[in-house]
Amino acid sequence: HGGLTEAQRFTDLTYSKNKVVSAICWVPNRKGVVACACTDPASQTDRLATMGRLTPAYILVWNFRDPIHPEYVLESPHEVFSFQYNPSNPDIVVGGCYNGQIVVWETEGLETMPPAAKQQGKSGRGAGGGWDDSAGEEAITPIIRHK
Repeated sequence: HGGLTEAQRFTDLTYSKNKVVSAICWVPNRKGVVACACTDPASQTDRLATMGRLTPAYILVWNFRDPIHPEYVLESPHEVFSFQYNPSNPDIVVGGCYNGQIVVWETEGLETMPPAAKQQGKSGRGAGGGWDDSAGEEAITPIIRHK
């Protein structure tokens, strides 16, 4: 009575299973779209021990219409603990990694990408967010690599 009720839960078995959310923000100019950085639940000591190694990490961009498949994924060479969309150009995202590195992604055109391009897209998996997978194939979640 009077408590909070869960409204939505997002899960992806490839990118967020056994991970924790290290940063989260709303995607500008997109209603019902949120981005979450997922990291390993490691201790400070564990992180320091593996600091020099490349361990890909991901920011998942979720649309409330599909809580199972991310709309797209931003890939980083290291765990991201902070990220932000550029306020004057939301197609540019900058992230701060645990090792002090800064990464930049360009996401222009992803919201308007035709369904066929998403199905033939880069790597990854998943359907959803209103993407057309009527041909019986799963649409592919685009993975955007840092610049």
